[in-house]
Amino acid sequence: MSINLKTPKSYISRFLNISLALGLATSLSSCDWGDEIVSLVQPNPDDFAVLYSDTNTVKFSTVVYDSLMTGGVDRLLTGRYQDPLLGTVTAQGYTQPQLQGSIVLPEKAVYDSLDVLLEYDGYYYGDTTKTMNLSVHAVTKDIFLRSSYFNTSTLPFDAKPLGTLKFKPMPNTDSLKIRLSDELGKKIFDLAESNLMKTADDWYQVIQGITLRVSDQDQGAVIGIKLQGTNSGIRLHYHVVGNDGISKNKSVVALNASYNQISTDRKGTQLAQATGPKTSAIPSSQTNNRSFIQEGMGVFTRIDLPYLSNLKYVDYSVANRALLKIYPVQQSVTPMYNAPKRLYLYYINKNNEFFSSGEGNFVPQALTTLDGREAISGQYVENIIDNEQYYVFDVSAFVASIMFSDYKTENGLALYTSAMANGSWPEARSDYAKGVSRLVIGDQNVKVGPNNSKLELYYTTVKYNKK
Repeated sequence: MSINLKTPKSYISRFLNISLALGLATSLSSCDWGDEIVSLVQPNPDDFAVLYSDTNTVKFSTVVYDSLMTGGVDRLLTGRYQDPLLGTVTAQGYTQPQLQGSIVLPEKAVYDSLDVLLEYDGYYYGDTTKTMNLSVHAVTKDIFLRSSYFNTSTLPFDAKPLGTLKFKPMPNTDSLKIRLSDELGKKIFDLAESNLMKTADDWYQVIQGITLRVSDQDQGAVIGIKLQGTNSGIRLHYHVVGNDGISKNKSVVALNASYNQISTDRKGTQLAQATGPKTSAIPSSQTNNRSFIQEGMGVFTRIDLPYLSNLKYVDYSVANRALLKIYPVQQSVTPMYNAPKRLYLYYINKNNEFFSSGEGNFVPQALTTLDGREAISGQYVENIIDNEQYYVFDVSAFVASIMFSDYKTENGLALYTSAMANGSWPEARSDYAKGVSRLVIGDQNVKVGPNNSKLELYYTTVKYNKK
């Protein structure tokens, strides 16, 4: 369900005008406005006070969607790792190789082998020093029979693998090559030799897709396989003996439609209770003063500022700037479980649904700068000098919407690891939908060194003497 939230531009303008008026008040006496102004009274600087507060209540909670759109992505995931905080994560990628044109073999061609080439895309999460036991299986149902796929979607596949590979992932190298069944390879070769491998339908009669999965005993990492614009695909190798010797060649069937099935076993973790619909949020007070973000499974952090609206009742005061600082829990960020490089903020309602700023086409509404021109995001900061790591967001526009409008405190902000797209499924094809990275955030009760997550509020007050 989409809900339209009108950006409070008039209130934000008022926010800017009041702040600007306060800022300019001390300089009015230097202006020459002509004969119409008889005199100006110099404001007393002592009547103004710029104050700072970092004790405002910030509430954190974790929302777990029942499913997440993971179809149509350009990255195939496979692997399994055991997260000490969020349980065991398993990723199994499904893809349908699609024949473009036809497979044409030269005369006197001789079958050599069939394999699948998988190009790394550089993404990984977990421990890549551990061995992966990867197997390729034939999918037994057409992936195109459904229009949308989620992390919970399944497709039937043959339990007997077409090929296996035992290896240690090297995501920064080029590719993996897995030899496939000669029985399948010879069948494809014989059909092509008889000129019966001419269309995509001919191909689907032989194999409707493949899935990449690892052993249930693997506890290493999840890796990403690049799909678009690569050489990834099923390759039929053959050779021809001629007068000039032996010439080798191959036909490639590129990987096409795909989705990732991503599951987790949260037994014994802080999110073991997360089994309900997305309309429920788990307060950080129930999860050891932590909130979580986890890609691929629809887990995100909700942020609320429940008492900030009380400031609107403080006479002759105006907020100048508001910064939200978020600190990951110490030792939750490691080389194996690295922190997302950037986080993004979106308006959500009491049911944890996006607000829409679009008409017709659904456009999830991002928190923006005060002028509404730029979406707010927070970069991961690693302060080596002070030995602290955090994200910082300028949430002045959010504070303005609370201070100068009828903004309902039941609304909040959602924290994601990537920007959302327009459409019925905003998370689809985003980095948030094609990864398994996570973040563990400490609430205001968790000290990270000398600091904790907080809202830093700068505001100006003006003394007013009634006459």
